[in-house]
Amino acid sequence: MPPVRTKTFSLLCLLLGEHPRQIFKVKIVSTKTVSDLKELIKEKKTAFRDLDADALQLWKVDLLVDNTLKHNVNNIKLDQQQLLSAVDAMYEVFDSPPQPKHLHILVQPLPAAGHSLINLNCLVLGDHCENIFTVKIALMDTVNNLQELIKKKKTAFCDLDADVLQLWKVDLPVNDSLEHTVNELELDPQKVLLTVNGMFKFFDSPQYKHLHIVVEPRLPYGNRSHL
Repeated sequence: MPPVRTKTFSLLCLLLGEHPRQIFKVKIVSTKTVSDLKELIKEKKTAFRDLDADALQLWKVDLLVDNTLKHNVNNIKLDQQQLLSAVDAMYEVFDSPPQPKHLHILVQPLPAAGHSLINLNCLVLGDHCENIFTVKIALMDTVNNLQELIKKKKTAFCDLDADVLQLWKVDLPVNDSLEHTVNELELDPQKVLLTVNGMFKFFDSPQYKHLHIVVEPRLPYGNRSHL
């Protein structure tokens, strides 16, 4: 087998859920591996400072960077079976040079190894999307624990019992259309999260910059005028 000719690839990368304006470039030699690429991405993004590089999931894509990119990324179906293997060389991933002005790599972190905490972006139904708040919770905690954490986070709920907070799981990109999407939601009372269920039942690796939980107090507290 003839020796592989070494090249340097300039890869445009994006963290899943981030705006295309936050695309970043990574330069890597073609004989380096996907594992090396993960290390370079970790160095490039301060948000990954406390993660192990091998907790980064990478997908190869080929999407033109234009005004359709945001829509195309939000609607892409990422197959776990198509994750890049850490041992593959870059010349195996890219058998032809990556096209300029194309997005080449999508990144999504797994929860750090041995780290059972997840971050959930929450919104009280009727609130403006600027009022989204984040709750950190362990995967082994229950929905009831999440209700308690939300109560502590929102002063409007300080006089309520945590168990009057109804929670729905959603998966909505935080973008310009989010407020309209939330206002159009038809929340089924049959799909309220049960307080005894563990968070692991609903979440594995919640997507960055997505809304995960919609909150609404049960009547008589459900009148949103108190918010």
